[in-house]
Amino acid sequence: MARLGLSPELFDRFATIATRYYQSHVKLVSVKNLSEAQLADIILESPVGQMRGLHGQTYVGLICDPKLSGETVTAPHIRTPTLNLEQMQLLVGAATKARGSTGHVLAGDLYFIPDAGKHGSR
Repeated sequence: MARLGLSPELFDRFATIATRYYQSHVKLVSVKNLSEAQLADIILESPVGQMRGLHGQTYVGLICDPKLSGETVTAPHIRTPTLNLEQMQLLVGAATKARGSTGHVLAGDLYFIPDAGKHGSR
């Protein structure tokens, strides 16, 4: 692993901090075969499910990236998939439900849904 010009001790210190932060704030979940309610329960139990932003002062960002929602049929190593509308509806629906605002964005929440350079809904 590259040390980025840091001393081994300083690199190990930062790596330990990053690992601890990742383990306490990141939870990877497969949405395959999950209902919106089941996914909402998982989100609610996660750190982001407990966080609240204060509109105009602090925010909670939620990212739903279409590039990670599937794979193209041809040349998946260089092409990005189109938007999987059903999956995005599941993710955003579960997130708003878990955040206590079913179908609406709470003040203090920011949803990021990059379009991967693909215009339109498909």
